[in-house]
Amino acid sequence: MKIYHGSYTVVEKPKILKSRFPKDFGKVYKRLIIDVGKKENKPFIDILTEIYNSWLSRKIEDFNSSIYYESPEYLLQSYLMGDTV
Repeated sequence: MKIYHGSYTVVEKPKILKSRFPKDFGKVYKRLIIDVGKKENKPFIDILTEIYNSWLSRKIEDFNSSIYYESPEYLLQSYLMGDTV
């Protein structure tokens, strides 16, 4: 392939590549903490600690798992049952 000298016009704006990894973990955790708080009569700080140290937290942050994209109700029921539904 030979490159020729000359003037060239850019006809398309380059597309910005976005990361394919989810970035809104905080929203997922927030919904789960609030939902668990409505079901259990515990202080939110205790619920937060339990959720962050649970098996579900590791599943949510696993990029090879699709549980991050599940509905809030599914996450709540899975957390309460101790395993995926």
